[in-house]
Amino acid sequence: MTTLEIRALGLNDAHQLAPLIAENAQALRRGAPRRPDAYYAERILADKTAEAIGAFDGETLIGFCRVF
Repeated sequence: MTTLEIRALGLNDAHQLAPLIAENAQALRRGAPRRPDAYYAERILADKTAEAIGAFDGETLIGFCRVF
């Protein structure tokens, strides 16, 4: 049985968030595949104007959202 955990993301989650951001950008723009950008993910997670929430399957981040 799979157990999902929903929790706020922190800077230590940037390495898992970067590929999801790249996949989302590709899906929305349908262009060439984007490279995961850990620096951009860190900037998003450090931004105090919005909260980043992630869905985890075990230790693997499988989804995210930003709440402003």
